Amino acid sequence: SIVKFVPEMLEETIQEKAFLNKGVKLTFINEADNTTKVYQFSDGLQTYLRLLLTKYGVEPVAKETFYLERDNGIKIEVAFCWTESTKEKIASYVNGIPTKEGGSHEDGFKNGLVKSLRNYMNVHDLIPKGLKLGADDFREGLLAVLSVNVPGAVSQLQFQGQTKDRLNNPEVEAPVESLMRTFENVLNSNPQTAAMLVERMLLAAKARAAARTASQSVTRKVGVRRLNLPEKLSDCSSSQRDKSELCIVEC
Repeated sequence: SIVKFVPEMLEETIQEKAFLNKGVKLTFINEADNTTKVYQFSDGLQTYLRLLLTKYGVEPVAKETFYLERDNGIKIEVAFCWTESTKEKIASYVNGIPTKEGGSHEDGFKNGLVKSLRNYMNVHDLIPKGLKLGADDFREGLLAVLSVNVPGAVSQLQFQGQTKDRLNNPEVEAPVESLMRTFENVLNSNPQTAAMLVERMLLAAKARAAARTASQSVTRKVGVRRLNLPEKLSDCSSSQRDKSELCIVEC
C-alpha cells in the first residue's frame, strides 16, 4: 500500500505499523523533500524488539530473545527477552492501537509468563528454601512487544482510563495467558538458557529481600530515636492543647 505524507502522519507511525503487520509492505512518501522509504519486516515484532534493545542500549540475557504466536481466533504475537536493567518495559497493541496503560491483554501476558516460570522452577526445585519470589522478581528487566488482534469491528473494543488507552475486553486475557503458559516448554527445551534466566530472577529476589531488610532496619532505628529536626518540625511532645500547635502545609 502507498501512504501519502501528511503532517499528522509521522514516519515513525508508518514504521510501527509495518512492525505490527509482518510481511506487509508500506511505502512512506515525503512530498516535502521528495523522498521515499519502504518498510517491510518479515519477522515483524522480533525486529521491533531488536530495535528497542538498541534504543535502550541493553543486551538480552543469554543473548536470547523469544517469540510466541497464536493464529486462530484472537490472533496474538509477542516478542520478549530479559535484560540486566531493573525496569520492566512492555509495548502493547490491540488491532494496531497502542495501549500505553496496558489492560486485559497485558494482564494475560504477565500472569501466564509468571505462572510458566514459577512452575518450571518448582518442578525442577530451583527456588532456594526461604526465598520468596514475587511477580516483580520474575519480570524485572523484561522487555516485550505484545500485539493482539481481536476479530470483528474495532468498535467492539472497550477502552478505559483517562486517555482511553487501556484495553478492557475480558475475553482477551485468557487466550494470551494460555499462550504464555507454553513458554515453560521453551524453557524445558533450552536448559542452559533457562538456567541463566533463573539465576537472573533469583538475584532479583535476593536483592529485593536485602533492600526490604535494610528498610525495616532503618524504620526500627527511627522508631526508637527521635530525629534531630528543627523546632517547628519536631514531633509534638506535650499533651496540653494550649502548648501544642497544628500546622497545615499545602503544596
